[in-house]
Amino acid sequence: MPGVLVARVAKPDQQEGKNDHRAALQTPDAGRVRLTVIGRSRIEGTDLNQLFRPLGGGGHASAAAVTLKTEDAAWVLSQLVKELTAQIPPPPTAADLMSSPVRTIRPDTTIDQARRILLRYGHSGLSEWHDAAVGAAVAFLTHARNELCRKRKT
Repeated sequence: MPGVLVARVAKPDQQEGKNDHRAALQTPDAGRVRLTVIGRSRIEGTDLNQLFRPLGGGGHASAAAVTLKTEDAAWVLSQLVKELTAQIPPPPTAADLMSSPVRTIRPDTTIDQARRILLRYGHSGLSEWHDAAVGAAVAFLTHARNELCRKRKT
């Protein structure tokens, strides 16, 4: 999973283990709980350190943690998830990935001609146009290099 937030909620009167300081767990504030959130993310563009620092936590962009006392752990978690989600960059669009202008070929183009076009422009696929007047693309000629290799083997 590319992005994970793990949370643990402990009531102030709970003993968690020998290494925990009991005084830190016992607070005079009724209704407050101790919330520990540990985050890990491999999503490019997210920064967990930036997310947790305002709450007193920290770490690295891809791994950080925070421990805090709150009356509403569910609300804090929902806010963290909301803020983390807002950090995730939008997925790339076709315009981000495709080059322009679009290189097209006619149905009578040979595989060798298509291969040369692919090599010349550094493309991995070409659009095949059957009716250029209407402009309806009906197929992609992808991986023409593989097609050429397959034809040479037979």
